[in-house]
Amino acid sequence: MISTDAAARGIDINGVKCVVNYDAPQYIRTYIHRIGRTARAGKTGLAFTFLLGVQEKNFLQMVVEAGTPGIQKQIVKPESLKGMEARYEQTLQELANVIK
Repeated sequence: MISTDAAARGIDINGVKCVVNYDAPQYIRTYIHRIGRTARAGKTGLAFTFLLGVQEKNFLQMVVEAGTPGIQKQIVKPESLKGMEARYEQTLQELANVIK
């Protein structure tokens, strides 16, 4: 599923176990609603947020101030993503074709 923040509230989709944030939310309320897609009816889930180095401090401060437990930093080296670039580009093209 590819979505925007429009799907962050009020939509209950069974089986969502992981949310990937490709852009860091600016507000804790937005973050909570995004990651809430995984934790429905008392279930647990995973959430990953891709951050640029310049975004890290503000994002971590935001979630710590909100009392969010269990944040773990994972550094992804650019060379680790190289093998995924072609598939990612292909998927973006398929999405563009569907939208047209």
